[in-house]
Amino acid sequence: MRKAIAFAMALVIGFMNVPAANAATFPSKTVPEGVGVNIRFTGAPSTDLDMIRDAGIKYIRRDLHWHNVERTRGSYNWTPYDQLVDGAAARGIKVVYILSYNNTLYGAPDIMYGIRTQEQKTAFANYAKAAAQRYRGKGVLFELWNEPNSTTFWKPIQNSTEYADFVKAVVPAIRQGDPNASIIGPALSWADPNWHESVFSKGILPLIDAVSIHPYDKNQLPERWLNTYPYNHTKMRELIQKYNPNNPNMPIIASEWGYSVTHPFVNGNQQAQANYAARTQLINMSLGIPLTVWFDFKNHDTGTSEESNYGLVTSSNVKKPSYNAMQQLTQALNGLQFIKRQSSSSSDYLMEFSNGSKTIVAAWTTGSTHNVTIGGQSVSISQTPRYIQVSGGTNPVATAPNVPSALGVTSVTKGATTGSYYINLAWTDNSSNETGFLVQQSINSTSNFQTLASIGANTTTYASNIGATPNPGDFYYYRVIAVSGTTQSQPSNVTNTQMGTPNAPSNLTINQTKTSSGNYIVTLNWSDNSGIETGHRIYQSNSATTGFQEVKTVGENQSSTTIDLGTNPAAGTYYYQVTAYAAMGESTPTNTVNTQISAPVVPVPTAPSNMSVDRVTVGATSGQVYVYVSWQDNSNNETGFELYQSINSTDNFQRIKTPSANTTTYGINLGKNPASGTYYYKIAAVNNYGKSQDSNIANTQIGQVSPPPPAPQPIPTAPSSLTSLVGKDITGNNAVILNWQDNSNDEDGFNIYVSSSATSGFNKLATLAANQNIVVHILNSLSNNTTLYYLIKAFNSSGESGSTNTTSVNIQ
Repeated sequence: MRKAIAFAMALVIGFMNVPAANAATFPSKTVPEGVGVNIRFTGAPSTDLDMIRDAGIKYIRRDLHWHNVERTRGSYNWTPYDQLVDGAAARGIKVVYILSYNNTLYGAPDIMYGIRTQEQKTAFANYAKAAAQRYRGKGVLFELWNEPNSTTFWKPIQNSTEYADFVKAVVPAIRQGDPNASIIGPALSWADPNWHESVFSKGILPLIDAVSIHPYDKNQLPERWLNTYPYNHTKMRELIQKYNPNNPNMPIIASEWGYSVTHPFVNGNQQAQANYAARTQLINMSLGIPLTVWFDFKNHDTGTSEESNYGLVTSSNVKKPSYNAMQQLTQALNGLQFIKRQSSSSSDYLMEFSNGSKTIVAAWTTGSTHNVTIGGQSVSISQTPRYIQVSGGTNPVATAPNVPSALGVTSVTKGATTGSYYINLAWTDNSSNETGFLVQQSINSTSNFQTLASIGANTTTYASNIGATPNPGDFYYYRVIAVSGTTQSQPSNVTNTQMGTPNAPSNLTINQTKTSSGNYIVTLNWSDNSGIETGHRIYQSNSATTGFQEVKTVGENQSSTTIDLGTNPAAGTYYYQVTAYAAMGESTPTNTVNTQISAPVVPVPTAPSNMSVDRVTVGATSGQVYVYVSWQDNSNNETGFELYQSINSTDNFQRIKTPSANTTTYGINLGKNPASGTYYYKIAAVNNYGKSQDSNIANTQIGQVSPPPPAPQPIPTAPSSLTSLVGKDITGNNAVILNWQDNSNDEDGFNIYVSSSATSGFNKLATLAANQNIVVHILNSLSNNTTLYYLIKAFNSSGESGSTNTTSVNIQ
């Protein structure tokens, strides 16, 4: 079982019913197209990548760590992952990127916590969309998390509903980034039918393109995946048919499977690990599984733990027997496809592979070494697979792949650093059995096509590097042929492009209109005189000869566009030109055209009316006097109002306030003691073009304002911690000393209460002044063995506080 990677330091939507894209692509069933390995490095280390290539491995898989890509909110750094994709592609290797894990920037306690909050789902979806956009067309497969049924990778506890909600939030974002992205999941640890059924029942299968699984069981042989129901491929296929009836044959991918040298069935034997490495691949090939990823390429370190010993090579890149076994498999079966399992005992596995002209049987047993008959010859088989070439065998039907179509030049670009020009091609792959494509090129004619490149199956794009100095005017013609083994399709349609600077457009005309919403629209039309432009640039200036600035770009083969100047463009003359541009340069501009924008006539606002004083109030605690006025707004183009006030006459109005547009009420604060008299008010509406007439005048009488009564004094805080002590005064009388804690700073004094009962009958004994905390009660005559109870309360003009605790004394 895959373990969490230890880091040296702590590093860091509503569901849309988006179906899986039809353009998802997976490896063909021809060996070794579906052989993969898990890696832990990024960048492009040549030693590692060369060893992977030399083993015949075609896919590498690793985490595309969200927390490494996005270390600052909204900012992504893809550099080491770009280097890996490019370095692998240079060796004919494709990448499976695991979209994982959480990010502490968005509230996760650590990165292994499951995606739960809406903020985390949105941020993860944005990262996933950006990844899909970045690696679009590069053959990258995207896997949704790693082993979410493990609390190691989905803390604090795994949950199939949470994972399904995560898938529903992320898949639509990936499809936005690349509608043709290949998406796999749920990448569960071992073939757990219950967890698979739980998450499948929540509707994730129609969203993804293939089911990924990790069929680990360190206590079982790899053949369990073939034989032991329900922990096997058969059960998995039944669940897919149940929960995805519209696509019951959707691919199953073993995106991680391995045996550590420490596992019980390996028991430190590196040759046993090598046997299982080959057998996992062969078993999955026999099941039609298009991709099997062995975990791991390299030992994690030199330690003796389980996690340290999964590799095909040691941590210092020394080949282990498992590397040799993988290389032997890919070389022996290169170009062949699985045909059938030949008849044999249940413990023998005779897997027939062929391409029609060559047949090889991969043979092994889970029992002891013995002889079997293969192709009429007696062959010794053991637990180590061997590859027996036989004559005859079952020939696969040699069917030529379908013809690719819709070949076109999508763009011509120039390398930022190399200066080389690239003609970018795209086509439609109409075949399901091709093993690759031939891209052919001919220059300045269609009679001299030469094969430019041989590329892998399921590829639909290619960038043709024509160097840094192509001849201006040269035509580059292209066609694509699908290949399956020794058979080929007919060529696709021919597409072409011409290098050079495009011809200038001409006959530019202009028309100006105004929409019902008041927007000024400039419409430009021109003649497109070039067939090689990438697009057209629109330039604008307020001068007929200088100062032209690009304001818009439109695509190739366009001959018109519109420019929206908004509802209030600056008055003046607007001049326009159009050019055509391509990778090698930009044409001269068209003729210049212009249009006149006059200053719009905007009326001043209509005067408000029905000005009135609604009420006058005085703040209960502040004593502030407020006059509330209202009016009727009769304009739809004011930017605000000006409110005027005059006291005791209508001849001295002063602007006092500027209420905002569309308001019809306002409260005016006159302060605590405004002057007595008659207060007059009026209002006007204003905009950028002037001020309306004044409204009618309203008034109110302001008299002498009495200040509000003071707030009542609060009752003091109760004293506490009352204690008592019995003694004698100088004449020998009994004396009780009472002491307490004064908790208030606003009492007028204290009342002392005494009773012969602890709960009732308390009578006021004495009243003391404020700020006291001790008193002596002299007892002149009192019977022996008498118990007295005391309590104390603070008081002021608002009343008495609560009482202290009750204290008691016994007089002997």
